[in-house]
Amino acid sequence: MSSHIEQLILRTHDERETIWNNSSINLDSENQQIYRTIKIGYAMNCNGEIIRDHNTYKQIKYILEKYNIKPDELKEIEEKTEHVVQLKLQEAKYQKLINSIKSNYYTN
Repeated sequence: MSSHIEQLILRTHDERETIWNNSSINLDSENQQIYRTIKIGYAMNCNGEIIRDHNTYKQIKYILEKYNIKPDELKEIEEKTEHVVQLKLQEAKYQKLINSIKSNYYTN
C-alpha cells in the first residue's frame, strides 16, 4: 500500500462505511445515479487551531490517477472550522477504487 490516504480510504470502507456519505440524483424516473462523498482532512481542535496539510489533495489525485479513476468532484475546502479535501465518486467508481486498493494491498 503506497500511502496513509489509501489505508484511510480502505479502513473507512471496511470499518465505518457510513463515513462515505451516499447521495442520489434522479436523472429521470428510470436512471438514478448514486454517489459516495468523503472528506479527508482536519477540523478545528479545542485550541481553535486547524492543521492544514496541502499535500492531501495531491495525494488523493495521485491515488485516483494510479487506479485510473476520474473523480466526479475533487476539491479542497478551506473554512473557519475545517481544512479538508472532498472527494465525490459515482458508486461504480467508488467500488472500483475500493477493489483496486484491496487488490494492491493484499498482493503486496
